[in-house]
Amino acid sequence: MRSGIVDDDQEINYNLYKARLKERCDLDRSDMSLAFYNTSVLELSSRHGYGFALKAALQEVKTKYVIVIQHDRNFMRPAPVREVVNAMEADEEVKYVGILMRSNLMYLEQFVAKYGKAMLQSLKACMKRPPELRLDPRLFTSKEVAERVFESYPRVSEKYRSLCENYKNSPPYAELRGEEVSEVGEREGEGCSNRGSDGGGDGGGDGGDDGGGDVKCQATLIPTLFWYDNVHITRTDHYRDWVFEPERKLVKRGGFVEDKLSPKMVDDVKSKGFSEGWSPYGCFLVDDHCGVAFTGHMDGGAWMTDDMRVGRMDTWVKKNGKSPQEGKDLITPSGNSVIDGNS
Repeated sequence: MRSGIVDDDQEINYNLYKARLKERCDLDRSDMSLAFYNTSVLELSSRHGYGFALKAALQEVKTKYVIVIQHDRNFMRPAPVREVVNAMEADEEVKYVGILMRSNLMYLEQFVAKYGKAMLQSLKACMKRPPELRLDPRLFTSKEVAERVFESYPRVSEKYRSLCENYKNSPPYAELRGEEVSEVGEREGEGCSNRGSDGGGDGGGDGGDDGGGDVKCQATLIPTLFWYDNVHITRTDHYRDWVFEPERKLVKRGGFVEDKLSPKMVDDVKSKGFSEGWSPYGCFLVDDHCGVAFTGHMDGGAWMTDDMRVGRMDTWVKKNGKSPQEGKDLITPSGNSVIDGNS
């Protein structure tokens, strides 16, 4: 689709997609074990754009918290969603928590480059390390977790390894990780501590033979001056009644939430100071200091079904007289390899 215009085949395919999606939601709605449990499709009568389509969907939300997941985002590894909600429940100052992606993994470095070291100190004064975010190192934080991501996504493994190394060596994060180690003790250099079960985290796992269930690693809520439309968790009333409050005009019809809201947040910080200007937005990123993003961008344009891959393979062999080399002669992404690592 270009400029909101589709051809006849695209219209047919999209209508078929919507019909199948609605059917799937109807079939799954009452079974908690199925992917589309308690899910419904909200079809709008006209084009609203991302921001106002989200506004319409929020009117249907009955829960205190909402997680927004864009259609082209995928979780690359476990994310502490339950733990984040527990932290938000314990602290009403936390209104929005963004789930790390590649482009904001190094947010502190980006922040220093844009706003300077003095402003960084103001940001760090607002950081939070709640007990609800003491996490199981078998699912978060550790080098083993990072290695599992690299192995699972070979298409982007080199890019992610390099970024992870940069993260570990970044001065703002090295300092932050050092503070964590000095506060909670050290376990294999990952800033972990034996704290028993009082941490309140819920990272999962069965406890294991190594006492891993008693070891917790402290994640950090890092203030951000950008409202990322990437996967995020917010208080529903904050989104519905504050962000979309008509007089604030923080979201433009046809646009994205981040487009107008983020510059307005920066303006408020510049005019009122960091804490006073930023606190009404209450925006944070959750970082478990693994050095690897939680979510990845799916390359929908390159994705193919198995039948499409076989057909393209046959055509290539007939043309070239040999079998192609995966990732070199022919791009044939499927499964995990659809993650492109671009954002």
